[in-house]
Amino acid sequence: MQAVEFTCQYSDQVRKKHKTWHDGRLKLIQSAKRLMLYSGEDKKLLCSTIMTSERELQRILEPEDFGATEHHIFGRYVVIICERVGEHEEPTERKATEPPVMAKRPLAKVPSRKLLKSPVASHGDHPLALKMNTPFKPPRSTAKANRPSIRQRAVREEQRPAGTKARARIRRVKHLPIML
Repeated sequence: MQAVEFTCQYSDQVRKKHKTWHDGRLKLIQSAKRLMLYSGEDKKLLCSTIMTSERELQRILEPEDFGATEHHIFGRYVVIICERVGEHEEPTERKATEPPVMAKRPLAKVPSRKLLKSPVASHGDHPLALKMNTPFKPPRSTAKANRPSIRQRAVREEQRPAGTKARARIRRVKHLPIML
């Protein structure tokens, strides 16, 4: 496979107006139309993409735009291609002529599965286990005086003096219709 390498400037600050630029290398594998961005210092692969449009690839690799145009090739990076470094042949994967070692081994027999009863007690015996398929039990009813809403009212009535009415603070207002 033929590979072309370019020096470039890249930035991960895609939306910023004033970006911080880093040195990097852009490699194009021509047969696959694959662009790969490598960092300049440690040659670490940052991002890669496959170009589906031949016209878009030609626009990106236009020599007049080198060093001037920002390209949004990758979703996360903005790239300015500076110059073409070189062209070299990438090693291709070769097919194995000999079958893999695993194919020569005889297949192991899988023992038939038999259901065995475990000596451990079943989950139904455990006190915290969910009990399935048990009949519905309605909730237990409590004494009416012990319910929280009634209990609070009963305590308030005991604290209030006997001569006052519960709703003495509420004034009675006569409602009249509005006449226009």
